Parts: sequence; structure tokens; C-alpha cells
Amino acid sequence: MDLIEGLKGDYERLLFIKQCVEPYGIITTRATTIKNGKKLDFCVIQRIFALDSLSLETGIRNIHSILPDAVEVLPGVASKIITTIGNSVQIPIIAGGLIHNKKEIMEAISAGAMAISTSKQELWILSQ
Repeated sequence: MDLIEGLKGDYERLLFIKQCVEPYGIITTRATTIKNGKKLDFCVIQRIFALDSLSLETGIRNIHSILPDAVEVLPGVASKIITTIGNSVQIPIIAGGLIHNKKEIMEAISAGAMAISTSKQELWILSQ
């Protein structure tokens, strides 16, 4: 949601997106967008950039107050951070960012991620 140029996450613009595009859900870093998305019955994923201890603590605090449907943790290769968030919140975690191979996917899943987001199409479908 945050990357759509010219559209903010206020209620009216999300309603427009819902009526015209009919997406299943949205991904955003913004608390207001999450709250408005929930009002419109979107599946709402909160994106967290875990760059340091402070951003991790702030992210966990925001998850508890906003209650998104899932959390995307970036970078997705941060297994320790995924485990920390998984131990602190009871919602699904998606690992995203800097994932380049199957080993990194398996590490994120082992750490507690329930899914992976990556722009590398060759990783979208992997055989066991």
C-alpha cells in the first residue's frame, strides 16, 4: 500500500481501492492504514523494518496495539528477529527482503515465519 504513488491510506482512498481493484489485503508500515484497512475487512499485514533494537521494540509494541492479521519482517534473513517477534506476538509472520536462496527460506521458516515474500521469481515455487 505504501508504494502506490499518490494514494494515502486514509479510509476514502482504501475504499476506492477496494471497490476498483478488489484486493484480498494490503501490506503497510502505517498504523492509520492498518486501522482503516481493518474497517474495510482487508487482510492487513504490518510491515516491520527491524534495523536495530529500538525499531524491533517499537514494532512489537505497535503490533500489540494495532493487531494486524500478520506481520512481514524485513529483512527476511533475520532469523533471530523472526524468533523474537514470534515469541512476543501470536499472529503469523512473513519474512521478506534480502532472501536469495532456498537455504534462507528454510532458515526463516525454521525461525517461525509462516511464509516468505521475495521478488526472486525462481523462489516462488520450490520443490522439497
